[in-house]
Amino acid sequence: MGYVVTAMWRARPGSAERVAEICDELTEPSRAEPGNLFFQTHRSPVDPQLFFLYEQYVDEAGYRAHMDSEHFTRLVKGEAIPTLLAAREREVFDARTRLVDLSPTAPHGHWPVGEPPPQRRAGRHAGSALRAVVNGDPVDERVIGTAVVMDLTPVQGRTAIDVATLERGEARLHASGEEILPGDILLLRTDWTELALGSPQWFRHSPALTHEAAEWLVSRRPKCIGCDFFEAEAPVQRQILEAGIPLADGLVNLAALPERCEFFAPFYKFGRIQAAPQRAFAWVWEAA
Repeated sequence: MGYVVTAMWRARPGSAERVAEICDELTEPSRAEPGNLFFQTHRSPVDPQLFFLYEQYVDEAGYRAHMDSEHFTRLVKGEAIPTLLAAREREVFDARTRLVDLSPTAPHGHWPVGEPPPQRRAGRHAGSALRAVVNGDPVDERVIGTAVVMDLTPVQGRTAIDVATLERGEARLHASGEEILPGDILLLRTDWTELALGSPQWFRHSPALTHEAAEWLVSRRPKCIGCDFFEAEAPVQRQILEAGIPLADGLVNLAALPERCEFFAPFYKFGRIQAAPQRAFAWVWEAA
């Protein structure tokens, strides 16, 4: 059972833009806290002075650690509360569900001489042969729905993920009483991003699917495929995308998911760019 905190902030006149900046500055370090499961801030589109924060922690101790953190002390206790907010309300809930953020954010780090640091990423981009707004609706329903997680571990860097590897993952599903159903969202877990996130090898040494493995996946008729590695091989991407299956790669935290969960990776298509910004997360039911 998780520990959920919601907060409603109303900015003082003239302070809303700084409150918005504080929300942005809070997000990354809060998500990095050991006790944090989910942290998301929102600003009302009709009332720019109004902000809503949704936070989920492992337990109450995780939330207390958040309030004692350097970033919360400096930004919220030291600035927002005393000078920027006209009103604030907070509610606490015990959660029978939890949200798991599946989008990576590359940390600061030290890089070998001559190696450029990887770009910082918050979220992913959606790969799809149909990257367009259909009938005015910017959300593609293929990236929202029930997902099944295939555990392919262990997988090393630069590994070719072949049919045998996929069949091993499918056998693990069968052993736990699960199977891949047509129309499932299929999530492929290798733990590569957790291993290499923030290093120069993160993208360059990523595992990748073989053509035969891509054909195997398409034959299972998933409506979307997600993975925690990078599918950089253009012909393999085309095998998946041309089958009408969106591809969301470079995810994180798949090890935190059960075999089945609810997956959400909505994206918006903007004109004259090749990819669509996307943030992925999973909704997991907790045992009562």
